[in-house]
Amino acid sequence: MPKSGRTRACTSVVGGLIVALATIGGGSPSARAAEIETRLEGRVVGIANADGFDSATLLAQRGLRVDTPVSIAFTIDDTASPGAEDGGTAYARAVVAMSVGGGLYQAVYSRLTGGLAPSRVLARNDIDDGQGPVDSYAVEAPNATDTGDIIRGGAAGMITISLLAEDATGGAMSDESIAQDVFAFAPSITTVIVEGDGGRITIEIGDDGVAADTSLCRAGQLAAAATFCSVNLKCRAKRAGRPSVSDLGGVKEAKCLDRARAKFEAKFRKAIVKADKKGGACGLTADDTAATADELNAALDALTTALLTGADRLDPDDRKLRGKLLKVAAKQAGKDLAAYAKHAKTPNQAKLDGSLAANRAKTVKGAGKAIDQATAKGLDVGSLGATSLAISVRALVDGFVRTSE
Repeated sequence: MPKSGRTRACTSVVGGLIVALATIGGGSPSARAAEIETRLEGRVVGIANADGFDSATLLAQRGLRVDTPVSIAFTIDDTASPGAEDGGTAYARAVVAMSVGGGLYQAVYSRLTGGLAPSRVLARNDIDDGQGPVDSYAVEAPNATDTGDIIRGGAAGMITISLLAEDATGGAMSDESIAQDVFAFAPSITTVIVEGDGGRITIEIGDDGVAADTSLCRAGQLAAAATFCSVNLKCRAKRAGRPSVSDLGGVKEAKCLDRARAKFEAKFRKAIVKADKKGGACGLTADDTAATADELNAALDALTTALLTGADRLDPDDRKLRGKLLKVAAKQAGKDLAAYAKHAKTPNQAKLDGSLAANRAKTVKGAGKAIDQATAKGLDVGSLGATSLAISVRALVDGFVRTSE
């Protein structure tokens, strides 16, 4: 029963945060039936500015420069037979979605709602570039997104993500002779181009020294992020769970957050130095340290704001609930990122999936218990939910994981 025979209000927007956090750094669509998701590694070989734009500088601020390692994720339609589409032919193993990411920048092309993009998702044409015929694959991306709208040249612009691949034998094939399969070509002669009103990014895919190993650096940076997220949210939980007078103006909290950030930046740079000594590379360099900390902190701010929206600092039961939820979130964020760090160093997808599932289950259990206890004391928890919190934390983590690739 409520303490005074009334139900106290406790509202939040955690449910709405799921969508917001899921867009951090972009992402690839979930696999559907008859689809294959795969990933290739590449390296930026050229950045060109369009007239009136300085995309190279803006991209550099997001950690994308010439020689930056880049990951290209494909979603391939593995349909058994070709089908007609917009006056052309949609072949089996066509690319229906693509995500290009390096540093803090990402360009994402995803299918239009309801099916394949118009004019064939992947169009192959035999062309003669002056050195003999080659097979050119171009993915038109009218529904692509572009981190920071750098290559789009603004929200009103449009980008195209093109995949150009030369026949591994050096000759061209007839227009209708093969399925649209990127793996029919030698990786060392495959190129991805991201182009728009703001400029162009040219990327070479391949393993002949094109893309240096970034696993050691990623593992160290993910481990640094694991500690940062855990400590950062614990700082916030400490203040949220106590009366306002215990930290007027949030002075103590700010000092706690500053210490957490300083340690993160030190560990982040240390990972770069360690990888360099062992001949590895880093998608995020020392120059990206501050920007990386800013973006990660912004995501943690968004999560905290959602959990504290509508909080009643004068109500001890309300404060206790908010503090517990932030502590639970801190544990999941830290453990999820730590699991990704281990996976980066020693890949084991089954083990990673198991760890993430276990972490989520613990969040749902811990947050659910806290919410049930608050409800039993008469607190109206509004839209606060254990499952939505676990999903939001995972979205935050996945956002950072993508930026570190």
